[in-house]
Amino acid sequence: MNEQDKRILEERAKLQALKPVKAIDESNFITAVTFVLHPEYYAIEYTYVKEVVTMKNLTPLPGAPPFVMGIVNYRGTVVSALNLKKLFGLKEMGLTEFNKLMIVSDGTMTMGIVADGIEGNIMISKSTLSNPPVTVSETAAELFKGVTPDGMILLDAGKMLKSSKMVVDQ
Repeated sequence: MNEQDKRILEERAKLQALKPVKAIDESNFITAVTFVLHPEYYAIEYTYVKEVVTMKNLTPLPGAPPFVMGIVNYRGTVVSALNLKKLFGLKEMGLTEFNKLMIVSDGTMTMGIVADGIEGNIMISKSTLSNPPVTVSETAAELFKGVTPDGMILLDAGKMLKSSKMVVDQ
């Protein structure tokens, strides 16, 4: 590389360094954990997700609603394992060793959501969320916060944890 090329590159680097970095207004975004309930992709706000663990030692709970798969011992606490596929009317595939249990809590209520897999984290712009499709059940629509442009469904964990439909008290 000749001297003139070096000078040009140095000048460009200095100009780039002087450009202000546009700050992202984080209040317009939701950080979420994405997961799969085959064949659909879902997300849940990161602040509610306490941990993701491998699904094991599930104890069935007789008389529970169909969407309650059972209970598990999570760090000495009994937590219900919820099958949202049943609640949302999705096709069942059965449990495998790949299923994960996402522990979700608001500090007062804790539950586990059974997922076919965990995809990762994502930032979702609040302005891009649309209403759930009219084809989903009323129960599902109540628990949806919105749908991203690529079809990922953002669940409202706050509503889930407070919903009387999610509590088994018989």
